[in-house]
Amino acid sequence: MVDDFTIIMRAREIAEHRKAWFDGYNEYLKSKAWGLKRAAVLARAKGLCEECRERPAIQAHHLTYRHWGYERLDELVAVCLECHAEFHKHGR
Repeated sequence: MVDDFTIIMRAREIAEHRKAWFDGYNEYLKSKAWGLKRAAVLARAKGLCEECRERPAIQAHHLTYRHWGYERLDELVAVCLECHAEFHKHGR
């Protein structure tokens, strides 16, 4: 049987791991490499959201985070703010 202390320590480890992941990811989003990939994805979309095809694309969204930092352009889509929010709302 797992005691309360073990549960609390595991939850703390998970929270620390999650924070470290987000810290690294947010640093990556400031990098020149990300800027170039983002620009390429937005150029590919020719200014139009690749999800709704109605609004201007202003952000790049990861379809998977498996390769973040080394992602291919086909793992990214150009999206408007509304569609980007919907992707995250539904865990896509």
